[in-house]
Amino acid sequence: MKGFLSLDCGGAVNFTDDLGLSWTSDFNFSYGAVASISVANETRKQYTTVRHFPADSRKYCYRLDVTSRTRYLLRATFLYGNFDSNNVYPKFDISVGPTHWSTIVISDANTIESTELIFLASSSSMSVCLSNATTGQPFISTLELRQFNGSVYYTEFENQFYLSMSARINFGADSEAPIRYPDDPYDRIWESDSVKKANYLVDVAAGTKKVSTDMPIDVNNDERPPERVMQTAVVGTNGSLTYRLNLDGFPGFGWAVTYFAEIEDLDP
Repeated sequence: MKGFLSLDCGGAVNFTDDLGLSWTSDFNFSYGAVASISVANETRKQYTTVRHFPADSRKYCYRLDVTSRTRYLLRATFLYGNFDSNNVYPKFDISVGPTHWSTIVISDANTIESTELIFLASSSSMSVCLSNATTGQPFISTLELRQFNGSVYYTEFENQFYLSMSARINFGADSEAPIRYPDDPYDRIWESDSVKKANYLVDVAAGTKKVSTDMPIDVNNDERPPERVMQTAVVGTNGSLTYRLNLDGFPGFGWAVTYFAEIEDLDP
């Protein structure tokens, strides 16, 4: 897929997954070591290895080629899988060049942690770095770049700041499976509102009902949410919709973006 990079960290060979995404091994990366992991119910090839690094004072960086003045989604994922056989949950920093991106905190060996941002490339390359482990060793499972077209995700602050994603939710989903590529041509991951997690989409208003349609939805504006996401929704049959989300690390300055489509036939 043009404008896509899917890096299998620790992988030995290139491959194409069930979604049709082409994964590239980081075999030629000269730092760190590779470990194999096995996690129950996780069969995707990119989550069978990790690349890990010493817990020292250095930064260990991947250099990625990009197109200057182009917006990208950057996503990193981490599946610990007890790769070091120590059962010590790692905590470390990930940065974009010199700019701190996130602190990765592993709290379960079998759960994938993910962090994602959207940025405007200012040159023809960029670096993603791991460092500052306070417990365990820094490691990474996958690193993904997805190029956006035109003015998608344009902001007046993009020359100074990136957009850090806290949650992206598909309301009215008919299963717990996320929606992503090829339904979303930019491979954004839309999490199902059917997934149950602590302090996440709780305190739902009584009378909340899921609705859906097979009719086509025009999504060719703004951030272009995928049609399949816009074909489901929730309705507050008692006159209100409420949800509560605890978003750790959500900044003091941020946006909540909502998308609406009328997918029910209304009585005349």
